Amino acid sequence: MNHVATAVRSALRSFEEPLQVVTVTRTRALGRTQASESEPKTFSGVIAPAEQWKQIIAPGGEISATRPVLVVDGALLDSQGSLLAINKNDILVRGDGQRFQILEKFDEAERYGIVLYTLTESRV
Repeated sequence: MNHVATAVRSALRSFEEPLQVVTVTRTRALGRTQASESEPKTFSGVIAPAEQWKQIIAPGGEISATRPVLVVDGALLDSQGSLLAINKNDILVRGDGQRFQILEKFDEAERYGIVLYTLTESRV
């Protein structure tokens, strides 16, 4: 990794907070959609306004400047030390109970060692 990647990852560690992710599974049967949530998995990450990260990192796509962004290490581990996958539509829960839905993933692990996810507030 280059110097920029090292600086970004160092900054990430200083702003990390404990977060939880809940995987949401939706099934459709008899014309009805039912959603079920998994047990939450705890990990560390940073929720930041998109504009701040957009100024530092220019990913392959455009990041919305109006949505918050979850920034995590490229090799994300949960609190048990197991690899953790975060997918579209999963629910992210902050320590204060605020919930966000994962919208989109920007994988910058190869270039900067981090992965960014755009978020929207979840009312579920």
